[in-house]
Amino acid sequence: MHKRSLLAGILTYFFTFLLLLAIFGRGGYLHNRALEAEIQRLSYHQNLLRIQVQALERQEARMDKEDALRDAAFKYGYQSEGEVVYYFPPEEREAPEIPVDRPIEGGREFYEGTPNSVLALWALLPAVLAMSLTYVIGKRRARG
Repeated sequence: MHKRSLLAGILTYFFTFLLLLAIFGRGGYLHNRALEAEIQRLSYHQNLLRIQVQALERQEARMDKEDALRDAAFKYGYQSEGEVVYYFPPEEREAPEIPVDRPIEGGREFYEGTPNSVLALWALLPAVLAMSLTYVIGKRRARG
């Protein structure tokens, strides 16, 4: 009887541990989903930067003309002599925020997986339960 309950507990422990590892562990289902989301976020950020670089390259290609230089200077607040500059206050709406690729202070950016030691402790609960149930069922059969 004791051998059966011990065997049931050991088998339950290993199967539970492997199941928890496949779902919650590093390289498990939840970890892989978090990595996919992180890859999508980084590729979006990379595409934004690529678009900005292309716009700057186009602007640089047009800089050899005098009109383009004047437009660029006017864009940054410079004016020619004799021009009257009118200032219009910015509208109430906010500009769209470009995501910045910086780590979050004091935390992780994405789910990195539960440590194996924690999963091993979680797997003990069903194993102890299986051992005790097998032991109790074996005792009742021996009495009856």
